[in-house]
Amino acid sequence: ARVVIDLAGEAVEEEAGDQKAPVPKSQKAGKGPGKGPPLPKPQARRVVQISPETPETSATRSPSRFHIQRPQNCQRGGVLVMSSEPADRDLAILVRHLTDSGRHQKDVRIDMALLNLGRLRALRYERNLFNAATRPVDGQRFLEMCSSCGVVAGERPVKLEGLDDLINALEGEIEELEEYRKDIECGYVQFNALGEVFYPGEKVWMTIDGLSEPLGLTVLQSWYQLQSTLFGPAKSFHVELEFL
Repeated sequence: ARVVIDLAGEAVEEEAGDQKAPVPKSQKAGKGPGKGPPLPKPQARRVVQISPETPETSATRSPSRFHIQRPQNCQRGGVLVMSSEPADRDLAILVRHLTDSGRHQKDVRIDMALLNLGRLRALRYERNLFNAATRPVDGQRFLEMCSSCGVVAGERPVKLEGLDDLINALEGEIEELEEYRKDIECGYVQFNALGEVFYPGEKVWMTIDGLSEPLGLTVLQSWYQLQSTLFGPAKSFHVELEFL
């Protein structure tokens, strides 16, 4: 079973001045109706660097799978231009679909890709589970993700070459990413850092009224959305969880 939880944020114009604040105890406990799952215990995330001996080296990686095109005199923002080569077709379709950019859209706006970075991470997470599965029935979520985008996954192992590089490139667009992660390790969480807390594969738990035991859940994916309000665009956070 899966559950999707939405967290509404402040208006976008006000978020730039958000101050860091400790996570409330009520949110940690996760008790009471509508409280949702508590934040997982902060852990340092290990960053794995690709060594020259691994399959995805610069010699085998095609730099044309995507590139970032920026406005003149700008170091941030712009668009992701996905490759139109037949070998890169599946990755391009998946990225456009998961970032809500349109199946036939040539370019993907960087800001839209960052809002949906958790979905791209989820695609990588599900691909890894699919490739590591020992039974044909395992890893079905990856097949479902591909099928919903009109992509045929094929036989194990599925590479989706360029996906890891794309995620790393998008993470490089977040100037405060390292600050967010350090704050999480210290127990502070900003709204814009919730995607780093609810990372695909993380284990969380929540308490529901009427049940004596807490429920364990696995984070499947998370994403942000921009919605128009009377006070301007507002950013909301969404997370999809699966019961253990």
